[in-house]
Amino acid sequence: MVHGGLLSAILDECLAWACAVARRAYCVTGELQVRFKSPARLGETLQVTGWVVDSWGSYVRAEGEVLTPEGDLAASATSTFAALSREESAALQSALRFRPGDIDVLSDDLDAGPRPHPLPPDPGRH
Repeated sequence: MVHGGLLSAILDECLAWACAVARRAYCVTGELQVRFKSPARLGETLQVTGWVVDSWGSYVRAEGEVLTPEGDLAASATSTFAALSREESAALQSALRFRPGDIDVLSDDLDAGPRPHPLPPDPGRH
């Protein structure tokens, strides 16, 4: 079975990106609540979905879920994020690597079409 901490991290990342796209700023987790419903097995392809449900001031509330290949709910989450300022977001963005077609949440011409997110930093890069 997949460890619950891994499912939590995947949900946190998914919800953070949903909030970043909605706010056009990178967001940091303030609170994450995960509920585990059924086992996710090693080697399975899981479907992870996240969406924004509320926003006020610099805060954003999001929800998400992890589904098994059979469509069973493995875990669900609710989370509150704080949007970073434009300057803080730009500083964070400078540490990321992008490929053509990746989402740039700071872009003025951001469209909502689904595209891959930025690549993780190189393993040797700190």
